Amino acid sequence: MKKASLILVTVLIVIMIINSCSRKKSNEASTINDSSKTKDLSSNNEVATNKYIWMETNLNVDKFRNGDPIPEARTNEEWFSANKNGQPVWCYYENNGEKYGKLYNWYAVNDPRGLAPEGWHVPSDAELMDRVYYSDFPRLLGGFRWHDNGVNSGGLFWGEGESGHWWSSTESGWDDAWSRTITANGSVGRDESTNKGMGLSVFCVKDY
Repeated sequence: MKKASLILVTVLIVIMIINSCSRKKSNEASTINDSSKTKDLSSNNEVATNKYIWMETNLNVDKFRNGDPIPEARTNEEWFSANKNGQPVWCYYENNGEKYGKLYNWYAVNDPRGLAPEGWHVPSDAELMDRVYYSDFPRLLGGFRWHDNGVNSGGLFWGEGESGHWWSSTESGWDDAWSRTITANGSVGRDESTNKGMGLSVFCVKDY
C-alpha cells in the first residue's frame, strides 16, 4: 500500500513538472511571436532604398520636434500672410482631410525647432533624388498649394491624385528652395527651384 502511494506521488510530481515546462515554453513562444509582430508593424512604416531608410508616408505632424505647435492656415489670407512674414504654416489639401498628409511651406521645413520627428530629418536635394527615383513605394500624390495671393493663384490648390511635390532642405536662392515632382504616370520631374511659400508634401529620411 505504501509502495503504491509512493508511485502515485512520484507520477503526480512528474506530471506537474511537465505541465510547468509546457507553460514556460508556451509563454516564451508567445513572447517571441508578440515581439515578431511588433517588429513587423514597425517595419511597415519604413521604406528602404539603396542608400537610405525613409518614412513610408508623407509627413503629417502639427507640432515641431520641441512640442511647439505649427500654425494651420486654412484661408488664403492666413496662407499669404504667413509666407509674406516668413512664418511656418501647414494645411490640408483644400482643407479637406489628411489623405496624403499635410502640405507645408518651406519656412516650416527650415524652422530650427525641427519639423521631422526625433531620429529623422527632411532630406537634402541629393537625398530626395534617391527617394523619388525609387519605384517601389506608394504614389503619395498630394498636390500643392500656391504661394501668393494673386488673382489667379493666391492660396489655390492643384493636383491631388495627379502629382506629388516634395520639399528638400536645400535652398536654391533667397526666396526659393529645391523640390522634386512625381506624376501619376510615374514620371519624375527634374529639380525645381520653388518659391518657399508654396505648400508641398514632405518626406522624412532616417538619420544615419
